[in-house]
Amino acid sequence: MQTNEEKDAVGNIGNSKLFPSGRNQENKEQVVTIDEDKDIRGFRLSGGWERKLSPDADMKLGLLFQRTDQTKDETETTLSSTTKFKNEDGSPIDGSAKTDSSLKREDEKKYDQEFLGNLGFNWRLSDSHKLTLGIEGSLKDREKNKRIFEQKLAPKLEEEVEKTKPKDVYNIEENQFNAYIQDEIRLGEKHTLVAGVRMESVSNKATARDDTSISQSGTIFNPSLHYKYEISPNTIFRASAARTIRRPKFDDLIPFRDSKQGSLLQPDVIGNPNLQPETSLGLETGIEYSWGNGNNIIGLNGFYRWIDDKIETEINQNPDTNRFEQAPRNIGDGKVYGVRIDSETRAAFLGLPNLKLLGNVSFLGSELEDKTTGDTRRFNDQPSYVMNLGFDYYVPELRMNFGFNYNYAPGSEKREFKDGNFQVETQENDPSLDAYVAFNASDNLRVRLFGQNLLGSERSQSISIFDNANVLQTSRVESEKSERIWGVNVSWQF
Repeated sequence: MQTNEEKDAVGNIGNSKLFPSGRNQENKEQVVTIDEDKDIRGFRLSGGWERKLSPDADMKLGLLFQRTDQTKDETETTLSSTTKFKNEDGSPIDGSAKTDSSLKREDEKKYDQEFLGNLGFNWRLSDSHKLTLGIEGSLKDREKNKRIFEQKLAPKLEEEVEKTKPKDVYNIEENQFNAYIQDEIRLGEKHTLVAGVRMESVSNKATARDDTSISQSGTIFNPSLHYKYEISPNTIFRASAARTIRRPKFDDLIPFRDSKQGSLLQPDVIGNPNLQPETSLGLETGIEYSWGNGNNIIGLNGFYRWIDDKIETEINQNPDTNRFEQAPRNIGDGKVYGVRIDSETRAAFLGLPNLKLLGNVSFLGSELEDKTTGDTRRFNDQPSYVMNLGFDYYVPELRMNFGFNYNYAPGSEKREFKDGNFQVETQENDPSLDAYVAFNASDNLRVRLFGQNLLGSERSQSISIFDNANVLQTSRVESEKSERIWGVNVSWQF
């Protein structure tokens, strides 16, 4: 695999500070321009072996090795203009606006590699009873080396200074061993029950640039139970209960400190090597109805999950240094629930049997018992609903497909009370639109042209901080517009 990416982005950031009287104290406008080039090279080798042990039993062995190397060069230019005001009637400007500019350059090299092996056994105990068990093992390794250089361009040109941080150079090793057993029983002609349990044992070691390292290990058992009821040839009901685990990101476990201003708006960023996995126990149920030889489907699904040790990024003030710090933390236990409606249909009723219409919408809710504040609130950055619409049209004479997908999620809000201040963070997202055209150039060669983010969507974020008397202290607004992406994919079978 070889991938080359070029990205250009422009961000506009506005900061405002207020006097206690509510008058404007300072305005700061920033324009951030980013130019990024990225190369990704990777390969994968895999093999499998299957053996029939008896007429009712078989085994499968699989091996996989894969590696990805990535290099990235990024240049970020920042132009700033700061205007200060006096705390008097009319708030006259205290002198003219002051401008400055700076340049930041990043050179990054990173690789990920993994070796994975699995061995599974299947026994057909009867026509309606199947038993499966297996083991899996994996060795993962990631190494990152990023160098950061910053230079002041105006009002006075200064020499370039290296600003590489502990998090920018690290190594992580992770070893994992899993074992599972699953029992599938068909109860009569319409009922199927699948029960199983999976054991996961993981150990990892993270080493930062300064040779600081920390290790983690743990074992967890995840049971599951699934039930399917074929109400009629066209209607299926499903229900399940399962325990699942979500492990922290590799980068969040690095023991590092990235010193910023140490303020509430620009806190120091630190790692959390003591971060625990996020676990959940979930219930899901759904019903699906199809008609027209299975070409038309509509489904209604619901879920409810109890989550322990929820992971979120949090800002707190260090009592030893009085500096604000941002870090991922296990902040508490919560619940998440929702309903999803799916639909897929062939538009034969429009006289277009080769037109497929697709759509789904999910309505989401959540509750979190925050260990820090003791309050119950919604999960951070969770939208109230998510919607997808699309179509695919096939032209048999040209052996060609074309279509689009439209995605929209409304903005989200995050409210926190910390260290005597109340912070409100809102995020708004524009809808996105993707499209494609795919055709067979020959029997073995298929070409796909695609466009992503055709609407040039924009993301905006605002942060407002109030004191305990609900008086606005500072506000910050950021907006970023993403460029449209065009590409081609060629697939050749031989």
